[in-house]
Amino acid sequence: MLVLRLSNPIKLRFEPDAATWCRIRQMEPVVLAVVGGLVDKVVFTLALYGENMDPEEVTRALGLQPTEAHRRGERRRPTSVPYKTGAWLLSAESESPVEPEIVASTLLARLPRDDGLWLALSAAYDIRFTLGIFTTGWNRGFDLSNSTMRRISELGASVGFDLYADPESSEQD
Repeated sequence: MLVLRLSNPIKLRFEPDAATWCRIRQMEPVVLAVVGGLVDKVVFTLALYGENMDPEEVTRALGLQPTEAHRRGERRRPTSVPYKTGAWLLSAESESPVEPEIVASTLLARLPRDDGLWLALSAAYDIRFTLGIFTTGWNRGFDLSNSTMRRISELGASVGFDLYADPESSEQD
Protein backbone atom coordinates (compact mmCIF):
# COMPACT_ATOMS: atom_id res chain seq x y z
CA MET A 1 0.00 0.00 0.00
CA LEU A 2 1.26 3.44 -0.88
CA VAL A 3 0.20 6.47 1.16
CA LEU A 4 0.90 9.87 -0.35
CA ARG A 5 1.38 12.62 2.18
CA LEU A 6 2.02 16.33 1.74
CA SER A 7 5.14 16.42 3.91
CA ASN A 8 5.39 20.08 4.81
CA PRO A 9 1.98 21.67 4.16
CA ILE A 10 1.52 25.35 4.83
CA LYS A 11 -1.50 27.60 4.92
CA LEU A 12 -1.20 30.75 2.86
CA ARG A 13 -3.10 34.01 2.85
CA PHE A 14 -3.17 36.69 0.23
CA GLU A 15 -2.31 40.28 1.18
CA PRO A 16 -4.07 42.35 -1.50
CA ASP A 17 -2.27 45.56 -0.63
CA ALA A 18 1.19 44.00 -0.86
CA ALA A 19 0.20 41.51 -3.62
CA THR A 20 2.22 38.81 -1.91
CA TRP A 21 1.53 35.41 -0.37
CA CYS A 22 2.33 35.17 3.31
CA ARG A 23 2.92 32.03 5.33
CA ILE A 24 0.48 31.79 8.26
CA ARG A 25 1.54 28.60 10.09
CA GLN A 26 2.74 25.05 9.61
CA MET A 27 -0.03 22.44 9.47
CA GLU A 28 -0.07 18.73 10.29
CA PRO A 29 0.72 16.40 7.34
CA VAL A 30 -2.37 15.59 5.27
CA VAL A 31 -3.08 12.25 3.53
CA LEU A 32 -3.68 13.00 -0.13
CA ALA A 33 -4.43 9.44 -1.22
CA VAL A 34 -4.18 5.82 -0.14
CA VAL A 35 -3.25 3.66 -3.12
CA GLY A 36 -3.26 -0.12 -3.53
CA GLY A 37 -3.71 -2.83 -0.97
CA LEU A 38 -6.23 -5.61 -0.51
CA VAL A 39 -9.89 -5.42 -1.43
CA ASP A 40 -12.19 -4.90 1.55
CA LYS A 41 -14.63 -7.80 1.09
CA VAL A 42 -14.95 -10.87 -1.15
CA VAL A 43 -17.97 -13.02 -1.94
CA PHE A 44 -17.29 -16.12 -4.07
CA THR A 45 -20.40 -17.98 -5.26
CA LEU A 46 -20.97 -21.23 -7.12
CA ALA A 47 -24.27 -20.96 -8.99
CA LEU A 48 -26.15 -23.63 -10.91
CA TYR A 49 -29.09 -22.32 -12.96
CA GLY A 50 -31.77 -24.16 -14.91
CA GLU A 51 -35.42 -23.89 -15.86
CA ASN A 52 -36.10 -27.37 -14.48
CA MET A 53 -33.83 -26.95 -11.45
CA ASP A 54 -34.55 -29.31 -8.56
CA PRO A 55 -32.54 -27.82 -5.68
CA GLU A 56 -32.93 -30.93 -3.53
CA GLU A 57 -31.48 -33.08 -6.33
CA VAL A 58 -28.41 -30.82 -6.62
CA THR A 59 -28.00 -30.81 -2.83
CA ARG A 60 -27.98 -34.63 -2.80
CA ALA A 61 -25.58 -34.83 -5.76
CA LEU A 62 -23.06 -32.40 -4.27
CA GLY A 63 -23.54 -33.46 -0.64
CA LEU A 64 -23.65 -29.78 0.38
CA GLN A 65 -26.37 -27.49 1.68
CA PRO A 66 -26.81 -24.40 -0.49
CA THR A 67 -26.53 -20.87 0.82
CA GLU A 68 -29.70 -20.18 -1.17
CA ALA A 69 -31.85 -22.17 -3.60
CA HIS A 70 -35.15 -21.80 -5.42
CA ARG A 71 -37.22 -23.33 -8.19
CA ARG A 72 -38.48 -21.54 -11.27
CA GLY A 73 -41.73 -19.72 -10.44
CA GLU A 74 -41.03 -19.40 -6.71
CA ARG A 75 -40.90 -15.93 -5.18
CA ARG A 76 -38.45 -14.36 -2.76
CA ARG A 77 -41.37 -12.57 -1.05
CA PRO A 78 -45.11 -12.78 -1.69
CA THR A 79 -45.03 -9.50 -3.65
CA SER A 80 -41.86 -10.34 -5.63
CA VAL A 81 -41.83 -11.26 -9.30
CA PRO A 82 -41.51 -15.05 -9.76
CA TYR A 83 -38.02 -16.37 -10.53
CA LYS A 84 -37.59 -17.01 -14.28
CA THR A 85 -35.21 -19.89 -13.62
CA GLY A 86 -34.26 -22.18 -10.77
CA ALA A 87 -31.01 -21.69 -8.90
CA TRP A 88 -28.73 -23.45 -6.42
CA LEU A 89 -26.13 -21.14 -4.83
CA LEU A 90 -23.22 -21.83 -2.50
CA SER A 91 -21.28 -18.80 -1.24
CA ALA A 92 -18.18 -18.13 0.80
CA GLU A 93 -17.20 -14.66 1.93
CA SER A 94 -14.57 -12.87 3.92
CA GLU A 95 -13.23 -9.43 4.69
CA SER A 96 -9.69 -8.08 4.44
CA PRO A 97 -7.01 -9.25 5.11
CA VAL A 98 -8.28 -12.55 3.62
CA GLU A 99 -7.56 -12.45 -0.10
CA PRO A 100 -9.98 -13.57 -2.85
CA GLU A 101 -7.69 -16.52 -3.71
CA ILE A 102 -8.15 -17.96 -0.21
CA VAL A 103 -11.94 -17.54 -0.31
CA ALA A 104 -12.15 -19.15 -3.77
CA SER A 105 -9.82 -22.06 -3.00
CA THR A 106 -11.64 -22.76 0.28
CA LEU A 107 -15.01 -23.03 -1.47
CA LEU A 108 -13.55 -25.11 -4.33
CA ALA A 109 -12.01 -27.55 -1.83
CA ARG A 110 -15.50 -28.30 -0.48
CA LEU A 111 -16.76 -29.47 -3.89
CA PRO A 112 -16.71 -33.13 -5.01
CA ARG A 113 -13.91 -34.17 -7.37
CA ASP A 114 -16.08 -36.52 -9.43
CA ASP A 115 -15.62 -35.50 -13.09
CA GLY A 116 -18.66 -37.57 -14.15
CA LEU A 117 -20.85 -35.72 -11.65
CA TRP A 118 -19.76 -32.32 -12.98
CA LEU A 119 -20.24 -33.47 -16.58
CA ALA A 120 -23.82 -34.48 -15.74
CA LEU A 121 -24.47 -31.26 -13.85
CA SER A 122 -23.08 -29.11 -16.68
CA ALA A 123 -25.31 -30.98 -19.17
CA ALA A 124 -28.40 -30.16 -17.06
CA TYR A 125 -27.52 -26.72 -15.70
CA ASP A 126 -25.59 -23.56 -16.41
CA ILE A 127 -22.67 -23.56 -13.94
CA ARG A 128 -21.11 -20.24 -13.00
CA PHE A 129 -18.86 -18.77 -10.38
CA THR A 130 -19.24 -15.15 -9.39
CA LEU A 131 -16.55 -13.22 -7.59
CA GLY A 132 -17.99 -10.18 -5.83
CA ILE A 133 -15.32 -7.63 -4.95
CA PHE A 134 -16.11 -4.77 -2.58
CA THR A 135 -13.68 -1.90 -2.06
CA THR A 136 -13.65 1.58 -0.60
CA GLY A 137 -10.28 2.50 -2.06
CA TRP A 138 -8.90 2.80 -5.55
CA ASN A 139 -6.25 0.72 -7.28
CA ARG A 140 -7.00 -2.33 -5.16
CA GLY A 141 -6.33 -5.68 -6.79
CA PHE A 142 -6.06 -9.44 -6.41
CA ASP A 143 -4.80 -12.54 -8.17
CA LEU A 144 -6.28 -15.98 -8.71
CA SER A 145 -3.78 -18.82 -8.99
CA ASN A 146 -3.38 -21.20 -11.91
CA SER A 147 -4.70 -24.06 -9.76
CA THR A 148 -7.85 -22.13 -8.86
CA MET A 149 -8.51 -21.20 -12.48
CA ARG A 150 -7.79 -24.78 -13.61
CA ARG A 151 -10.25 -26.18 -11.04
CA ILE A 152 -12.99 -23.78 -12.18
CA SER A 153 -12.35 -24.83 -15.77
CA GLU A 154 -12.46 -28.54 -14.84
CA LEU A 155 -15.95 -27.96 -13.43
CA GLY A 156 -17.11 -26.59 -16.79
CA ALA A 157 -18.01 -23.26 -15.22
CA SER A 158 -17.83 -19.70 -16.41
CA VAL A 159 -16.66 -16.87 -14.14
CA GLY A 160 -18.25 -13.47 -13.62
CA PHE A 161 -16.85 -10.53 -11.68
CA ASP A 162 -19.08 -8.10 -9.79
CA LEU A 163 -17.17 -5.01 -8.71
CA TYR A 164 -18.56 -2.73 -6.02
CA ALA A 165 -16.59 0.44 -5.34
CA ASP A 166 -17.61 3.01 -2.76
CA PRO A 167 -14.76 5.51 -2.46
CA GLU A 168 -17.00 7.91 -0.51
CA SER A 169 -16.95 5.60 2.52
CA SER A 170 -13.15 5.34 2.48
CA GLU A 171 -11.52 6.23 5.78
CA GLN A 172 -8.40 8.39 5.75
CA ASP A 173 -5.39 6.90 7.55
